[in-house]
Amino acid sequence: MTPGTTISHYRITGEIGRGGMGIVYKAEDTKLDRTVALKLLPPHALVSEDDKARFYREARSAAALNHPNIAHVYEIDESFVVPAKAGTSPGTAEPPPDAERRPFIAMEFIDGETLADRVARGPLPLKDVVSIATQMAEGLKAAHKKDVVHRDVKSGNIMLTKDGVVKVLDFGLAKTTASTKLTQMGSTLGTVAYMSPEQAKGEEVDRRSDIWSLGVILYEMITGQLPFRGDYEQAVVYGILNEDPESMTTLRAGVPMALDGIIGKLLAKDPDLRYQNVDELPSDLKRIDVSASQTTRISTGSRSAIVPGALDDTPRIAVEAAGLAETSKAKPWYRHPAALTAIAGVLIVGSIAGFLLGRTSPEPDPIVRRVVIPVETIVGTEWPALSPSGEFVALSGRDTTTGEPGVFLYHMPTGDVSRIPGSNSAFAISFSPDGRWLLYSLNSGTYKVLVPDGDPIKIIDGRRPATWESNSSILFGREGKIWRASADGGEETVVVEPDSSLGHRALFLPRAIMGTGLAFATIGIDGADDAAVIDLEKGEYSVPLNEAWYPRYVPAGYVVYNRGGGPFGQVVVQPFDIGTRRTTGQAVPVQIGERGFWTYTVGSDGSFVYSDESSASSGMRLTWLRPDDENNAALPIDPGEFDNPMISPDGRSLAIGLDNESGEQEDVYVYDLETGTPLRLSFAGDSHQPVWSADGRHVYYCGSRGDRHTIFRKAADGSGTEEVVLSDGARRPSLSTDGRLMAYDTGVDGEGRNVWVMNLADSTSAEVAGGEGYQGDAHFSPDGRYIVYEDDRSGEIQIFVHQVDGDAFWEISEGSGPFYDPLWSADGEYIYFESLNELLRVPVELEPSFRRLGRPTGIAGFSSGMDFALGPEGDVLIMGRANESAANALGRLRMVLNWPEELKRIAPRSEG
Repeated sequence: MTPGTTISHYRITGEIGRGGMGIVYKAEDTKLDRTVALKLLPPHALVSEDDKARFYREARSAAALNHPNIAHVYEIDESFVVPAKAGTSPGTAEPPPDAERRPFIAMEFIDGETLADRVARGPLPLKDVVSIATQMAEGLKAAHKKDVVHRDVKSGNIMLTKDGVVKVLDFGLAKTTASTKLTQMGSTLGTVAYMSPEQAKGEEVDRRSDIWSLGVILYEMITGQLPFRGDYEQAVVYGILNEDPESMTTLRAGVPMALDGIIGKLLAKDPDLRYQNVDELPSDLKRIDVSASQTTRISTGSRSAIVPGALDDTPRIAVEAAGLAETSKAKPWYRHPAALTAIAGVLIVGSIAGFLLGRTSPEPDPIVRRVVIPVETIVGTEWPALSPSGEFVALSGRDTTTGEPGVFLYHMPTGDVSRIPGSNSAFAISFSPDGRWLLYSLNSGTYKVLVPDGDPIKIIDGRRPATWESNSSILFGREGKIWRASADGGEETVVVEPDSSLGHRALFLPRAIMGTGLAFATIGIDGADDAAVIDLEKGEYSVPLNEAWYPRYVPAGYVVYNRGGGPFGQVVVQPFDIGTRRTTGQAVPVQIGERGFWTYTVGSDGSFVYSDESSASSGMRLTWLRPDDENNAALPIDPGEFDNPMISPDGRSLAIGLDNESGEQEDVYVYDLETGTPLRLSFAGDSHQPVWSADGRHVYYCGSRGDRHTIFRKAADGSGTEEVVLSDGARRPSLSTDGRLMAYDTGVDGEGRNVWVMNLADSTSAEVAGGEGYQGDAHFSPDGRYIVYEDDRSGEIQIFVHQVDGDAFWEISEGSGPFYDPLWSADGEYIYFESLNELLRVPVELEPSFRRLGRPTGIAGFSSGMDFALGPEGDVLIMGRANESAANALGRLRMVLNWPEELKRIAPRSEG
């Protein structure tokens, strides 16, 4: 169309672009005096009335989207086209006799360039990649939340403004999940290279297809090329369905391996293995630090290394890393063995940093991170050891395929697993300080092996759990004494022996504290086992820890050990001054996985690694229940013996009770719902029923400290100590949204239990729901005027609502009970509760006064032991039993990076 042509009240001023679905023009909105992008569909696009109905229904859904990263749709309509030569005023002209009505979409005009045009100039800086992908994800998230699936996400449909804002275009042809397929108008919907496997096969698609396309764009921005290419469509489709894209780290230097992992999850061919919701992606991207990702890949024959800096600086950097100088043209830097060794070292460090921390900068990262090490081919994982560089994890276990036991090396950057020949059921595994050698013990003796593929060399005979003292010597226990031997074998000498005059029977399980000349050891004392600190030069020791097994020093001034006078005690951490060799604070539990000193270790940088096979094998699984979404998403929280989940007011955290492995005690934890990171709030046991304060700053919970229940309060970030709010048998707290009132139960099982409400300002209380039998588990309505609670006045537990400042009450449940755990939705429109086999909800209203609007309706099946929680946006969290058989098939280790940063918070040093 030529400039001046009008359609409806839009005057064409120029053409922007063309595609299979129509032509886009720049136009002037003559009514609102603004510039728009006007997309005209081909005349044959909507042939039948059904086509038109579907088009307008789906386009209206797109027009309802309102998000800064989505190009806004102003209008969807059809009108006659009036040529410029007609000379009539827009909006008032009568169409010429041969004109036809054309469907059009008027959209926000974006002054910028398409992402396709930007990528055509080459790969983008990684910081720009992360920014663009994050903004795209935010836009798609808003659409998916409204059940709008784009189906045509590609770089040509992404606009970049001059201010760096990303706008996703063309939601005008998106498909709502509730509608039928829109006619494809004779062309493939979506550019083939960006299609998901299910889309390429012509199957029904959902939001996960958009997530795949986002992965293609992310790959394209990083590498400058598409992951699946071909000279014709069939070849591209074949690649999408059958091939894996080339690793980005082989196409571009400095790509963090964590970013490669994200791409792998986005481009999983099975939709169930992809990100299930796009809102999971921004948090993963934001954790990747690409501020220092200017790197260069150097290849020499079959070896490749990544070194910091630009290409012109590579020789100088390599020489400086090797501590050399290029003095002879006959032997340049890249042919010097020491230089290549240095470069390989840089490669290792860079790869591990990229894998574990998602960054290429070697600067320390103060953020505590939790990493799953998926050693899925090994079960029975014990004696984990982390190499100083972080490249390898060694562990004892059993091959799941052959059943063969041994010492296994897990290569962190690649996930490759190798078994040390002849290692069998080994124990006491450790790396030498330089990381070159691995030490382990068998019944027949202690062996060392060159990492990664050397042959085992015996050092000493007999079952002697040993450890490294230095690169050239080892320590071990024998005959109740601590001995030293050369790492090459040979003469063995006594370092220290127990003082029998003090009742000390034996010293065993030594563990050197590198760089200090000291070592920890367990010491057998009449009636107990304690921990000793040994001065390796003087042959002296002191005993600073009681009831402590196999202590390990943690950099930054802590010691971790098994408390309880034996190997099966509770794992705790305690502040420790290595200079004075004394504790400087209280011990606190730190591990919720399997117990035993052989199931965890501390790396030289303070990383904490432990086996959690026991916690993965059973317990309750936490999953979002979204009745209108068949893709319910599991939370990133391992199964556990959970109880009473409660979501924070901002929807970001979960407070929950968690039993230990034996089920003998329960404490309150707070989990980050985005990352699954746990924070333990209570440490006294028998603490449960957590609820949040209205501002989310505190968690209230019930605990038994003696024979009476007490309600406590503690800061949600774990700081400070727990405060007593109300004792004397009070339990099951609930807070009003204005923070003024607290509802709670009184009495104990077998006695009268009633609901009281306490004014937190003056600590006065009044009974709200009382009488014969039991009334309890109360929760406030959002406006604080009512409580919903359990009541057994009919002989079985039903759900009632009671006025806080009055006597009025209403029965909510119907039929044969019992019914339990009532909760009010954040908007006040529903009350949820559970029966023995179903989760139900009933619609209610609060204004002008309480009224039930309908009958209870089941929304999910339920079974004994399940529980639920409600989020601020109406999401329902279901707690159900995990699939034990599937979990038992996995071997798994967990790593806590920057663990000392967490210890500073959970185990503070005593003042003075």
